[in-house]
Amino acid sequence: MKIGEIIYEEDKNGNIVVSNLENYMSVEGIWTLHGENKETGVDELLNVGKEKAIGQEILYDIACLHHLKVRSDGDENYVNQFKEDCGFKYKSGQTQEYLYPIIASRYCSLRFVYAYDKSDGNKERELAKDSIFWRNGSPYGVKKKINLTSKPMQVIGDLFPNGGESYSIEELLYIIGNKLGYDVRQGKKLIRDCLKVGFLIQMDETTFTR
Repeated sequence: MKIGEIIYEEDKNGNIVVSNLENYMSVEGIWTLHGENKETGVDELLNVGKEKAIGQEILYDIACLHHLKVRSDGDENYVNQFKEDCGFKYKSGQTQEYLYPIIASRYCSLRFVYAYDKSDGNKERELAKDSIFWRNGSPYGVKKKINLTSKPMQVIGDLFPNGGESYSIEELLYIIGNKLGYDVRQGKKLIRDCLKVGFLIQMDETTFTR
């Protein structure tokens, strides 16, 4: 994979121009999303993301771009990492599902680009400094609050009765799916949330403990 390669691109009418998604399904790294502002014609950096399997993430984002409508039933202002209100509301837990229809309504000629070959938070922040919608999990300056007594956190906590037990990501995703009914994407999000507040510790790329 080459840095700067287009993973997926559309023309102004939403027709696919380039698609290399199948080559990125299991590829780690950072992607950037660019698009042309429909009002000004200016090409802008819209979002940045890091993933262990960026093709899977982008595939879901594309589905949200084209198969979900803009909604007006959100109850929280969407504020990016730089304290800028982006002019729409969303519901907690459904960020992508509200964000990407907004992007599709405001921008065209969308393209996802392979920007870096590792899922690195520092590099993500560096690349995202001019992004319109990027958030590092929560608005800038707002610490993400996790309810440690919620059922998902109790499920994770019950896995470590003595402390020091370890699980592979596949084992965690299976348990989370079995006990909470989560799909893989929801399971990975729960794991990321636990890591952010120190409720899980990542031992290596695929192993977790407490």
